[in-house]
This record gives sequence, C-alpha cells and structure tokens, in this order.
Amino acid sequence: MLKNIINILERFNKLHYLNKIIKLFPKNYKDGKGNNLFHYCAEYQYDIVFECALNNQADINAKNKLGYIPLQELLKCSFVYEDISKYEIKDIQNAYFYNCNINFLKKMLDCGANVNYIMEQDFNSTNVKIGRSNNLETPIELLISIFWKSWEANNNLKREVSFLDKEDLSKIIEEELTKSLENYNETFKILLKHNANLNVILKDNAPENESTASWYIDDKQIISLFFIKFIDKNIDIDVLRPIVLNDKMDYSLCDNTGNNLFHILLGRISSKYLLLDKNVIISFLNDIFNMPNFDEKYLNFINDNGINPLECLKKDSIELRSDIESILLKKQLSKSLKKSAPIRKKIDKV
Repeated sequence: MLKNIINILERFNKLHYLNKIIKLFPKNYKDGKGNNLFHYCAEYQYDIVFECALNNQADINAKNKLGYIPLQELLKCSFVYEDISKYEIKDIQNAYFYNCNINFLKKMLDCGANVNYIMEQDFNSTNVKIGRSNNLETPIELLISIFWKSWEANNNLKREVSFLDKEDLSKIIEEELTKSLENYNETFKILLKHNANLNVILKDNAPENESTASWYIDDKQIISLFFIKFIDKNIDIDVLRPIVLNDKMDYSLCDNTGNNLFHILLGRISSKYLLLDKNVIISFLNDIFNMPNFDEKYLNFINDNGINPLECLKKDSIELRSDIESILLKKQLSKSLKKSAPIRKKIDKV
C-alpha cells in the first residue's frame, strides 16, 4: 500500500501530502512486503519520504520479508545499470549509470542504521548461491558485490563503444566510470567510518562442502579473502583496492586451511598472470607493502600444506616472482626472501 500511495502522489506531483496521509497509519507501519517508510526512502530517495519515516517512528533497522534492512535497500539501488544487450549498438548511449546517494547514506547512518547487520540465509536451501555476485549478507558485502557487477558491465560498455569510433560517447562513458569508482570508494569509506567490520563476519550456518570450505574459519568468513578469489581482470583490482588497502584490514587472518590474504592473492594473480597487466599487479602489491598495517611476517605464514605465500606463485609465473622479490629487496624485507624455499607444490584451492 505504501508504494502505491507514493507512486500516485509522485505521478501527480503531490508528495507534500504524504505527511498528512501517513498520520492515518500506525507507528512504524509495515506493508505486506514488510517494508516501512525507510525502505521506500532507499528506493525513492525523496527528502519528504525520509521526513515521513521519522514522523512515523519507522525502525531504521527493520527487516522486510526478504530479510533486507533499509540500508541494504539503499545499496541495492546503487550502481545498477541497464542491460545493454537489449539495445541496438547505435542506441547504446541509452544505458545509464547510477551511483550511491551519499546524502541518504549519511542520513540513514546518522539515524542508527546497522552497518554490521547480517542477513540470515538458509545454507541448507538448494536456492542459495555463494559467489561474487551473490554474497549479499552484510551491507559492505552487498556494496562490493553490486559495484563489482556494475563496474564490469560498464567497462564492457566502454569497450563496445570503442568499436563505434564515437569519441564523444567514449569520453562520456569514461567520465561516468571515473565518477562511479570515486563514489564507490567514498561509500566504502563512510561505511568503515561507521565501524563496518571488514575482517570477520559471523555465520550461523557456515556450509561445509568442497567448494566453499576454504572461505571460512569455523563459522566465520573473511570478506577480503572471499573476494580476492574472484580476480580475473585488471579492472577487478579497482574493486579490491579499498578492501585490501585499508588500515582496518587484518592481514594476519587465515582461513581454515591456514591461508592468509597473501597466500590467496599471490596464488590467484599467479593463476591469472597472462590475463593481468604486470604493471597493475606490481603497483597493487607495492601499495599493500606500503600499508602501515603490513608486516613482513605475513609473507612467512605457513599454511596447512607447509608453504608460505611466495611459494604459491606457479613456475610459469617466474617473472612475477622476480618482480615481487625486487620489491621486497627495495623495501629491505630480506627475511621473507631468505625463508622462501623453492616451490614444493601447488595449492589445491586458491
């Protein structure tokens, strides 16, 4: 009912009547979908709807029937894009870019939105998918998943437009991509400023199967380790930078097979070495090694297979290993090199 009322008032440009209408509803009113006015603030993003939510004493952390709180609904409305496959190439400029509404994000957080809310999932359900685009339990996981999907799609759009030889359109898309990445980074920082937990997320029912076992420490998931497993292209590094290059990042955390971030990161970029630009990789690693919370000891962690992160580099990426060793030498991280023995065996799952 709330959605229909807002739609009608919006259509006739009468949203200012919403405050009078909402007084007829009980406090913290929820419609049949379990949404209160804060949920619809996220969707419509009108100041008047936010004002009505406050007047209705709506719960900023109320779950709807899908399990989402208003903060998550706001993030779901961010970084969406139109599927360009439904357009003819000549009409591709009709695809749109959307970013997170920073103003409403701050408003919700100031009202007490829970940045560490964990959306319950039934891991025993056959409908649950666990992957880069489906890991939506907490607000920060939702942000990463949604932005990554949008970032990939819009970069594909950029590539397709480049074949059209339309410089003006290419320039517009490039500018929008820059704004989108800046908005993502700002959104990320705001969530962390309000104490979003980047390191360990508790799970009530962590799945125990071959495909997901290495993502968990008992009943806990490490966000950074989870998303690093999906690096495939250079643009993926842009998504991961605010996660990994963060002074709140705990590089010492290990999964249940003893792998820390560097086991997984070096193993992943080694396996994708031919698809990634060496300069992008080296720049990323150099920035990590310059972080104040980085310590040489993290490169000496031994996992359950008895190997350290540098030994996760495959033999066919020997050039990458040489470049990394050059960085370590420049930073006088000599102990890591001395303790790094020849590659003994590959990691089964990275």
